[in-house]
Amino acid sequence: MKWATGRLYKNRKLFLIIAGLIVPLLLFALQLDQKTFVARPLQEVFYTPFWSISNKLTALVNVYNNSMALKSENVRLKFERMTFEQNRLEDQRFREMLRLLPRPDYKLISADVIAHDQGRRWSSAIIRAGEYIDQFLPVVDEKGLVGKIAGSTGTVATVSLLIGPNCRVAARDNRTRTLGIIKWNTGRGLLLDGVAVENDVFPGDTIISSGMGGVFPEGLAVGVVAKVDTIPTEVFKQVVVQPFVDFGSLDNVMVMKPLSGSFGN
Repeated sequence: MKWATGRLYKNRKLFLIIAGLIVPLLLFALQLDQKTFVARPLQEVFYTPFWSISNKLTALVNVYNNSMALKSENVRLKFERMTFEQNRLEDQRFREMLRLLPRPDYKLISADVIAHDQGRRWSSAIIRAGEYIDQFLPVVDEKGLVGKIAGSTGTVATVSLLIGPNCRVAARDNRTRTLGIIKWNTGRGLLLDGVAVENDVFPGDTIISSGMGGVFPEGLAVGVVAKVDTIPTEVFKQVVVQPFVDFGSLDNVMVMKPLSGSFGN
């Protein structure tokens, strides 16, 4: 018996081939009712289990494919929602810019900030617009003054930021009308320079551009006075100004182009 079993195991492939040939021939030779009688147990033994397993595997594959499709759709919808939200915020910023800058004598050119300088302090940025940008034009966002165009190669331009050493602005205290020059101090701080000790400037006052100098029009929001120091031996106060613009999160800006006349540099 062991010998026969061993022989059968060693030649199992041949046995299966022979069985696969003989069984159909035997079924072919039987009568119809005999075929039905024999085919039913064969179906139960050989076909039904594999058919059930095949159906289960097909169902699992369909569930997996549906799950992957739902995940892909979910990711797509998330990206669409993020894009919609970014566009909504961008439109909102532009509306705020237009609302804060109702200047019929200027055209506002929308531009994207595409790079910052790589120094320890941010003193310039690169912007790209949909049309030509001239040099020495003011740059603003919805919060206030950003800087001025230092150089242009067409639709791409370099902006000298307000918090850098290359951008100075003739400014005034919006409450007392005291004049001074906004210049870079340290880090991202500003100074309102040239304020005499007898002039009234206090913490909390708003500083705006004065319109003098020919580059920046009057009334652009610059910042708020953070601290005022008076040194007895000095003739000028040290007025520290906190800028309104968050230069660490600049994204979209607007370039102010005069519709007629000239502008300074």
